[in-house]
Amino acid sequence: MPPYAPTHLPYGLTDPSKRTIRNPGFKDEATFHKYGIETAGDRFFVGTTVQGGGGDNGTKTFVLRKGETYTVKPGEWHRFFNPRLDETMLFGAKVAPAHQGFEKLLYIY
Repeated sequence: MPPYAPTHLPYGLTDPSKRTIRNPGFKDEATFHKYGIETAGDRFFVGTTVQGGGGDNGTKTFVLRKGETYTVKPGEWHRFFNPRLDETMLFGAKVAPAHQGFEKLLYIY
């Protein structure tokens, strides 16, 4: 695998207020706890909060309960959805190895 060679500093490194991305359309927000550049490309970690009814449930559904995990394979299409209108869903996502293009995608999605 080629070495991790980012082409720019992530937005949240130069302006800490930009570590959190809010998407009112999907009723979610994501906070970068670690960017790939902070882990020498090993991974990046995002904590996500989804309000009740938020996200995008797509066509295939399975439920993770507290403490359960799921590994998304490279190239696997995935989405998330919070069906509970009365509760906020919290989850963490680790992307390993880090991928600067995916970090950028989160900012424009």
